[in-house]
Amino acid sequence: MLTSNLLNDYQQFSLLTKQMVHLARDQQWDLLLDCQTQYQQLSADLMGDGEITTIKQLANSGQQTILNYIKEILNHQQQLRQLIYDQHTKLGQLIGEKVSQHSHLQDYYQVANLI
Repeated sequence: MLTSNLLNDYQQFSLLTKQMVHLARDQQWDLLLDCQTQYQQLSADLMGDGEITTIKQLANSGQQTILNYIKEILNHQQQLRQLIYDQHTKLGQLIGEKVSQHSHLQDYYQVANLI
């Protein structure tokens, strides 16, 4: 029973991180943030006491399944990291442009007031 729960937790975590990648690609940032609670809960569940012992007790096929899930999760997390970094960079550029435009407008108004 415990091993099937463990396999299920890894599967659910992999599916969640995959969903999060899709949400980030679709720029659905609010929905991505909504996944945070489930992500934290699954992460905490997998880090719980006794998980390593349970994994060691699994047959090789079960261990291989978990290893595959871990690889998928890490892949999804790397993709998420890159998508979030790209969005952060884009937002930084937009903010920089907005600040520059605001500065130019202030300069224009100062010159206009001199005339």
